[in-house]
Amino acid sequence: LDEAYIDYVEGDVDAGIINNLADFPTLTKEILTGENGNGGEENVAIGYHAIEFLLWGQDLTAPSENLAGQRAYTDFVDGGTAANQDRRREYLAIVADLLTDHLQIIIDEWSGDYRSTFLALDEDEALDNIISSIAELSRSELAIERMAVALQNQDQEDEHSCFSDNTHRDIRLNLAGIVNVYTGAYGSVDGNSLQDLIEEADADLATELDALLATAVTDVDATLNPFDLAIVDGESSVEGAKVQTAVQALVAFGDKLLEAKVALGIN
Repeated sequence: LDEAYIDYVEGDVDAGIINNLADFPTLTKEILTGENGNGGEENVAIGYHAIEFLLWGQDLTAPSENLAGQRAYTDFVDGGTAANQDRRREYLAIVADLLTDHLQIIIDEWSGDYRSTFLALDEDEALDNIISSIAELSRSELAIERMAVALQNQDQEDEHSCFSDNTHRDIRLNLAGIVNVYTGAYGSVDGNSLQDLIEEADADLATELDALLATAVTDVDATLNPFDLAIVDGESSVEGAKVQTAVQALVAFGDKLLEAKVALGIN
């Protein structure tokens, strides 16, 4: 996310849509949605991280200070800090409403059209989708894109929630989602699962997968909070090495899970 696409940044008090009254005299859901990604994928105008930036502001402190972004609440108060406080309030309200709108779309799809489509899939195709998706999240999206890249660059700007320093929660909850889907357990819900199916087909593979997933949870939990402090000194540091170990554990589980396709006879 390019912060200057939305609001002022250090060194440019007039940056962003919020401060550009000439091109954006009014702010609406339609306008901000249309501007999202306009001119480049870093030009993020809406969504979770846009909200995060508006609430916390840029994180301009060193990781050793253990501080998130320090945006003053007076940025949103008439006569307070920064200009266009009313537009900043309006922008925040719009993107928050859009987030709930988009979540409702997902809820509706899961209870409506997509649910029907998914249940109508050939069994092998459905299982292929499930296994591939969990493996991709574990070994690529979470391990590489959200953890390894930031570690290799040693840059807090590359962490998942770089404004709020909530990345450690993002990582743990992403992994919790993997565990939930694999084991078929979430809160009070506990039913037949992919884990059960694999165990029926290949008990040894299931045991190995259980061990790899447990190791991944342990290794991720061992990483330092906040994440920017864990990555600042790179892979050769004590804390960086823990992140790298967690990355390797997530990749190992994802790679092994793909082997379940053979055990289940999926072409």
